[in-house]
Amino acid sequence: MVRVKNILGDDVYGLWHVKKIVVQKDGQRYAIIPNRETFRTKDEAEYYAHLRTRRFVERKLGLTRNHAVRWKVTKYVFTAAFISLMTAVAVRWFRDLDP
Repeated sequence: MVRVKNILGDDVYGLWHVKKIVVQKDGQRYAIIPNRETFRTKDEAEYYAHLRTRRFVERKLGLTRNHAVRWKVTKYVFTAAFISLMTAVAVRWFRDLDP
């Protein structure tokens, strides 16, 4: 399991920046100190930190999100199959009603 802590800061002008990102995996701590980029809102800074963390985890720790992609595709295929089956059942049922 990977734990992430984003440390954000704001300045006098109301701009936000990411001070540090701490990633912890299996008892090891990794500190990511990003560039001093500033953002207008806190949400933009959090999103930037999220992207930096994802890139770090995928490249340095070797973890990918393939399981999430596979789950989405599987869910889509099962949903499409279910809708197709229910449509066929409904058509057959309406055909049997016609005298």
